Amino acid sequence: MRSRAPLFALLLVIGSFALPLAAHAGGIPFFGPIIDGKILDQTCPLGWGAVITVINNLISLLLTLAIVLVAPLTIAYAGFLYVVNPMDPGGVSKVKTILTNTIVGLIIALASWMIVDAIMAVLYHPTDPSLAGKTWSSLITGNTSDACLKVAGALDQSAGQTTPGVVSGGVVYSGATAQCAVSNSACSPSALQSAGFNQTQANVMSCIAVTESSGIFNTPPYNKTHPGSNSTACGTFQITQTTWNKYATGACANFSNCTDPACNIQVARTLVANNGYNDWTCANCNSNAAACIQKYSP
Repeated sequence: MRSRAPLFALLLVIGSFALPLAAHAGGIPFFGPIIDGKILDQTCPLGWGAVITVINNLISLLLTLAIVLVAPLTIAYAGFLYVVNPMDPGGVSKVKTILTNTIVGLIIALASWMIVDAIMAVLYHPTDPSLAGKTWSSLITGNTSDACLKVAGALDQSAGQTTPGVVSGGVVYSGATAQCAVSNSACSPSALQSAGFNQTQANVMSCIAVTESSGIFNTPPYNKTHPGSNSTACGTFQITQTTWNKYATGACANFSNCTDPACNIQVARTLVANNGYNDWTCANCNSNAAACIQKYSP
């Protein structure tokens, strides 16, 4: 009888590559950390958003282990049983049962997570068209303000604050289109106007700064606090190194100055002058920037 071992080996190799690729749409593979730097870097009381982020990370890790460790070992064990005794009907039936249960289990786990993820995205932001197509886990983990506990008594009530939801220092607690506090010299509307933005631009960019960095000007490059990430987004307006090197001039030309508030404002002003707000509203960029533009543009 012709051996089926080569065919089984081929299917095993194809499955080992296909399963991780199929799961990638759900944020998998994920190898941690469970509590990432976005949460640890927060200077506010952590709330429900932080809890959800940790739960998302834990579920993603468990699914990853199931796909890259448990499933391959189970499939390899089934293959071993088949190769050792391919003529035993009982053994062949056991192999089929193991393979079927493994594949069905993975499909159910991945499908359940992705369906719940998509439904929760709609429930999380049901009226925001800019978030169409986003998953729940990406919305929660991509918005650092959601990690903060909403403390109404701590909101900044300073005169001139256009939108409530910002405490002194620029850390956001609530308000999807909040602006930096008037005391925040790195991104308040008045500070941005003094740096050369017109009134509309200053209002829009103050709001964008909140959605990008919570108004924290000395936010270091993302890949410095999250080793392994490809993102170099840095500073108040989260400008990447490639963009910085293209537009920064003078004393700010070196990317090491990206946490300098004046330099970040200078490069942001150049970007707005050349490209409008496109560097923040581009595909896969800041999903909240459009709301800032809609609110503060005449």
